[in-house]
Amino acid sequence: MRPLAFALFLAFVIGLAVWSYGSRDASREFEAISIGTPGGTLYETPFWVAEENGYFKAEGLRAALREYESGGAAFRAMLAGDAVDIAAHAPTPFAAEAFRRDDFALLAAYATAADSIKMVADAARGVRSVGDLRGKRIGVSKNTGGEYFLDLVLSTNALAASETKLFDTAPAEMPQALERGNVDAIVTWEPHIAAAKELLGPRAIELGGAEAYREVFLLSTMRRFAEERIVTIEKFLRAILRAERFIKENSELAREAAVRHLPPDAAAVFRATWQQFGFELSLDQSLLAIFSDQGRWLRKKGLIVSCCSAARTGAEFPAYPELFSSDALRAVKPEAVTIIR
Repeated sequence: MRPLAFALFLAFVIGLAVWSYGSRDASREFEAISIGTPGGTLYETPFWVAEENGYFKAEGLRAALREYESGGAAFRAMLAGDAVDIAAHAPTPFAAEAFRRDDFALLAAYATAADSIKMVADAARGVRSVGDLRGKRIGVSKNTGGEYFLDLVLSTNALAASETKLFDTAPAEMPQALERGNVDAIVTWEPHIAAAKELLGPRAIELGGAEAYREVFLLSTMRRFAEERIVTIEKFLRAILRAERFIKENSELAREAAVRHLPPDAAAVFRATWQQFGFELSLDQSLLAIFSDQGRWLRKKGLIVSCCSAARTGAEFPAYPELFSSDALRAVKPEAVTIIR
């Protein structure tokens, strides 16, 4: 065969193969799954990595990320039936809702972050240390990890939340609220911390006090979904597990995959804080300790007045272990399940 004819033949064969593969992919039926996430945060990283690298697709899933102002908002949307199959969130809303109902389930923890929640104050309003917050107005998103963090900071500095004035504020609204003087300090996460510092300039002061606090993010679903769609959940977790491995082996590529989907004006902030985050699927005993601590905190704060679901009326605390659904993770990553009930 002449060189030109051979080249044309080879191009035809390659083109046919590509077309055939694309046709099979186009005709393949994908199972839809929706994930509620805290929009504009690095906690979305595994989902974007799984999407960009085709891990969801490889599992036969068509994943849709639904972004909310916080993980707590995503969790509550799931409970309300707002087209969220799996929610990514901090422990606080889970711990609180367990006092009221038991129709949801914990699938796994998937991310941790050190120093991700911070407090910024306006020095012009007489706040230069945590001790100066007595009688001051603090913007915080209620029933989120931010409120729990705030209480830790205050108690560490011999202050009670009742000695301050708390204002329930959406994370995206906090920088403007602080700059306009509606509040004297805010408790939130990036990119809102960076935005507040930029608005206040030299007046911005970051307050410490709970450096040992480490945030953990969870994956939850409704109990019915966990029971009826366990194969779907296994597919989802396999995709996240592949993303987890990719992040560990290709840290910079994973970081940039996340940054591409985050607010462009905060890209530098996310790159600077990347090393604070870790991504690993697990379901271990430490989660029970976290829920127990937060359950006691909720009762002490008076945020919960009764317990629990209809099945456990009169109990002092929820039976958190009964809300763990470990079968899917055990099927995908058995060594990650070390919970003792």
